[in-house]
Amino acid sequence: MKRNLLLLLSLVLLSAVKAQRVSHRFQDMTMSEALRQLNKMTRRYTINFIYNDLEDFRVYANVRQQSISDAVRQLIGFYPMSMTMPADSIISVECVQKLAFRCKGRILDERGRPLAYANVALLAPVDSACINGGVSNEGGDFIRRCELCVSRPPFCPTLTSKAGSVSTSPPTPRWARAIWPTIPIRKTSWSD
Repeated sequence: MKRNLLLLLSLVLLSAVKAQRVSHRFQDMTMSEALRQLNKMTRRYTINFIYNDLEDFRVYANVRQQSISDAVRQLIGFYPMSMTMPADSIISVECVQKLAFRCKGRILDERGRPLAYANVALLAPVDSACINGGVSNEGGDFIRRCELCVSRPPFCPTLTSKAGSVSTSPPTPRWARAIWPTIPIRKTSWSD
């Protein structure tokens, strides 16, 4: 009798230890909103992330009977993000590219439908060297974070990660002796 009771108790405990499974369809929502919804679906885990870093990334995913950690991995997919578990009940998601300047857009096929998993690369204009790359998501959206370097003699080079107006510094004494046109770059921006 005692043995049967212990066996029954161990079976109940093992079934409680089983990982929580979730199913949800995420359709054209921000990564921040998707992680917030996943966080509401679980009692065991707390999902931490920085809202502003993930707000630009769009999510298209169909999560079916996956553990919370696998669901988070599916959501971040090919985006430049990492997921860590610093404790048993905490999941941290962070964007590994922290630059504010980004090139974003949507890739469509010949019929205007989103093209999933297309390779996207930012290339250097001089020699077509790859600067940054990745893959579009299920909805055809992509975001590549990058820095912009503006240089024009005699002005000092300016490294920026902000689109819009770019200010350059006055020339240094070394550049001041050179004879070059003195037209600064006033505006630089990329749009999607």
